[in-house]
Amino acid sequence: ENIVFWRAVENFKQKWAHMRENEYDKERLASTAKILYSQFLTGSCLMELNISSTIRDNLKKSFESGEISVYIFDPAQKEIYNLMKNDSFPRFKKSRLCLRFVKAIKKRQVEKAAEEKKRRN
Repeated sequence: ENIVFWRAVENFKQKWAHMRENEYDKERLASTAKILYSQFLTGSCLMELNISSTIRDNLKKSFESGEISVYIFDPAQKEIYNLMKNDSFPRFKKSRLCLRFVKAIKKRQVEKAAEEKKRRN
């Protein structure tokens, strides 16, 4: 869910950030942001993120007050990025799946180098 959220926020920002505030429909922006919020940050969602209560509370307050901007998810996105960088990705790199993948890639590189050498001779 972390990478899915991070990517969804990137897409959200790409959709809205290139426009000036007076060029987009604030209701559509808020509606799109609420969808993201409900997908990742409510207690009843399927892909609930593990973010700090401070960031969660600030997001909730922003939605309750209607203070929704293109960058509303930036603090949550930054926290998720750091979690992936410092926890999820290092664990993935040590996983059996990743180690097998790296081994297969290295094996393929050796095979390709041998094929190239044969062709040259």
